[in-house]
Amino acid sequence: MNDYISNLKNKLEQIEKNYQDELKKIRALGAHPSLLESIYVDYYGSKIKLNQIASIKIQDGTILIINPFDKSQRKGILFALEKANLGFNIQDDGFLIKIFVPPLTEEKRKLYVKKAKEVKEQAKINLRNIRQEINKKINSDKELSKDQINNYLKNVQDQIDYKNKVFEDILKEKEKSLLMI
Repeated sequence: MNDYISNLKNKLEQIEKNYQDELKKIRALGAHPSLLESIYVDYYGSKIKLNQIASIKIQDGTILIINPFDKSQRKGILFALEKANLGFNIQDDGFLIKIFVPPLTEEKRKLYVKKAKEVKEQAKINLRNIRQEINKKINSDKELSKDQINNYLKNVQDQIDYKNKVFEDILKEKEKSLLMI
């Protein structure tokens, strides 16, 4: 029992972490360093997160200033930013890299809400797949009695229901922040 439930809890936590990471990529406000969290730069043959090789600051709420620790990495950073296709205007002044983040229009906000809902649906699909996988293992365990199987299945369903509720609450908060002007 404990193996099934601890395995389930680990997988549910990973799904929730991935869900929240995906939602972070959907911006609600203006410029914020979290917009660049998923950017990796080729740094002397290794893929390194941008925030580990450069400082990232906000200027005037609409501009991200990237100051590479190693100025020779500016071109690699520019390449990674362009490859990420963020949809922002990127400017290199020779020392700093500036990313101009336009304010969100109402249409763009609604598009982001739709995208957030799609992310939640994918998370729900992941939950369903995990539930099916764990239920299959429980049902095929010959050492369990019928009552034990039913208890485990109920416990699994309760855990899934709880995560679905958590995901719904997280989505509502994200929607609120996206639609707030």
